[in-house]
Amino acid sequence: MSFHYWRNVGRSAKRRFLTLSNSYHGETLGALAVGDVDLYKQIYRPLLMDVITVPSPDCYARAPGESWAQHSRRMFAHMEAALAQHAHEACAVIVEPLVQCAGGMRMYDPVYLTLLREACDRHQVHLIADEIAVGFGRTGSMFACEQAGIRPDFMCLSKGLTGGYLPLSTVMTTDGVYQAFTTSTSSSTPSCTRTASPATRWPAPQRAPVSPFSATTTCSSATGRSPRAWASAPARSRTTRTWRKCASGA
Repeated sequence: MSFHYWRNVGRSAKRRFLTLSNSYHGETLGALAVGDVDLYKQIYRPLLMDVITVPSPDCYARAPGESWAQHSRRMFAHMEAALAQHAHEACAVIVEPLVQCAGGMRMYDPVYLTLLREACDRHQVHLIADEIAVGFGRTGSMFACEQAGIRPDFMCLSKGLTGGYLPLSTVMTTDGVYQAFTTSTSSSTPSCTRTASPATRWPAPQRAPVSPFSATTTCSSATGRSPRAWASAPARSRTTRTWRKCASGA
């Protein structure tokens, strides 16, 4: 979607992705390309697109006496240099906020995300937050990005989204990105959401982020039952019926 966005706004040279060393984002070819765990990536390397890999701010490697914030700030110099060098051809930076889970549960300070958001804005590069593993309270806040006080241009969610009841994922984006697809003469294909379902829109920046619980309210309303009645229904019944109806658009 980031690549397609830049084409829609007339900047087709922006087609490369920046990623952190030791990162993991999945095992389809695109996701595997922006990851850096050799166990998964090695055999498929000849098939993968070329990405720009920046040293991870992993605080396990910090110097003696160095705080997490100090180490993360120092390591951000590598990202700043990469963005300065490749901004003309980079469409997005993708990171796992705060915790690189498949890479050995390696963690870093939220200040890195704060610096990254500012640098991405300055260099006109999208920020993609892969919160599939860390979203929905797994780092203490509902979303890991909240601890840095930032909003990414794209947020990937799954796992905690259904608590394991159904294999469901979503990519959320901003109104600015959404509008580039609705107003562009370029074809906006269903592949952007993989299953031809409507793209999820975040509110405009001046408004507060939508509460994740609003999705529950919306889905319960789609079933014709009030949120309170839905919440009091048997868990197995309410989950299966609600998501089935939401998925079908009922």
